[in-house]
Amino acid sequence: MGKTIHGEKYAEIKKLWAQGWTQKAIGKELSMSRSQVGRVLKTTVRNPLPVYSELHELEGNYIIVGDVQLPTTDWEFASYVPLVAKNFGIRKLVIAGDFLNVDSFSRYPITERLPAIMDEFAAAKELLDSWDDAFDEIEYIPGNHEKRFMRWSNGHLGMEVLGRLLDNDKLRVYSSTRIVVVSGGVSWRVTHQNGYSVHTGNVGGQLAHKFQTNVITHHEHSVGIMRDKWNHYTVVSNGGLHDEKTMHYVQEYDDTRKTMSQSFVMLDNGVAHLLTPYSSMTDWSVYL
Repeated sequence: MGKTIHGEKYAEIKKLWAQGWTQKAIGKELSMSRSQVGRVLKTTVRNPLPVYSELHELEGNYIIVGDVQLPTTDWEFASYVPLVAKNFGIRKLVIAGDFLNVDSFSRYPITERLPAIMDEFAAAKELLDSWDDAFDEIEYIPGNHEKRFMRWSNGHLGMEVLGRLLDNDKLRVYSSTRIVVVSGGVSWRVTHQNGYSVHTGNVGGQLAHKFQTNVITHHEHSVGIMRDKWNHYTVVSNGGLHDEKTMHYVQEYDDTRKTMSQSFVMLDNGVAHLLTPYSSMTDWSVYL
């Protein structure tokens, strides 16, 4: 452009243009040439592009669930979510992807009649209603199952549509598959990442090193809490609230895939508590 235009000036140009100022008047106001103003408007106003690297940041203590995979959900284990939240006074929830199965839009061959998408929405509303008294704010990021809906529509039907269909006033949706939660001054990257490994914590450790932060991963259906191999950050593998006994694709054949594990996370004053249905991992007398 010949001369660097800083972010503040970009914003001011856009603001004045929206107010009806001419390019000549904007240039005079900001000590720029008319052609400079025109080039800025062409790239930032008339043809704006989304920034996909943007990270939304939340602050406070949160319950974090993922891989709920409604309606194939362990409803009994899911009922512990609001109980823990109420007991610790945590009023905020993050749904970290795969809240629904979205089987109706799966690209994989289906050999069994599965619940229709509207049945999944009905189950989701029922679960949200059961959690309603516990939470004031619910943040929802997509996972690979929500992406089925977006892929089917070539990106035209996104998380905003899913949010409207779920019809919950407390629900706020995001298009990004990751979000940052700052709890007790400690930053956590909560992600429904693309990577998958049979070795629990392997993907999370690499993400922690890449982004230089504590990480809570999903998608792998594994449960574990550990330090990355450089001992810089804490890595949590958050299993899910799914019930694999009711998942046709899991039970259709005998195979050597790992068994899916269940958990949810409580972030309290910067510390991640991994809560599971396994008595050797979680002492529920501490949390209920």
